Amino acid sequence: MPNGQSSDIIPSFQSSLPIRIRIEGLVEWHTFTSRHERTANMKQSKIIFLVYALILMGITVSSINCWGTGTMNGGVGVNISDQPIWGPEGYDRADYYYIPDIDSYYSVSEHQYIYRNGSTWTHGTSLPSSYSGYDPYHSYKVVINENNPYQNHDSHQAKYGTFKGKKDQPVIRDSKNPKYFENKDHPQHENWVRQQNH
Repeated sequence: MPNGQSSDIIPSFQSSLPIRIRIEGLVEWHTFTSRHERTANMKQSKIIFLVYALILMGITVSSINCWGTGTMNGGVGVNISDQPIWGPEGYDRADYYYIPDIDSYYSVSEHQYIYRNGSTWTHGTSLPSSYSGYDPYHSYKVVINENNPYQNHDSHQAKYGTFKGKKDQPVIRDSKNPKYFENKDHPQHENWVRQQNH
């Protein structure tokens, strides 16, 4: 092959080589970038799905919890009309009261006291004669929203025993807050009923 022809072919091959390398590099970079973006988008979609699933699960658990423990009398988990009028003001829901003055409990849903009889806990609609000095309107009540609170009696006694003898807790009977008027034993209940019927 003559020298002139050989020198013409070699430069054209050498000049196309960097272009091919650049094109292949761009194709690889584009493929890597696309794959990376797809992976990032999939991760983001999984995170969004997880967040929504957790929110939905939280709402479901809250609804089941309120449905299982509250009464349906005006709102989920609200039991104002079930609370005794000697109960403490300020609670939309109360499952139990711990009463430091007599070291006993009161179940709002059962309308029963839970007191010690020897080594066992006894349920009763009234207290035995040994508690005759107890005045529910002038004794402190601690709202306890847990199942079978007497099983944690030692903890409650240690935590709330300092309220024994405290007489100034506002009670539902004396409340001027209209939300308590729906309680059938509240002094303003009849007026509240008339207003609801107008």
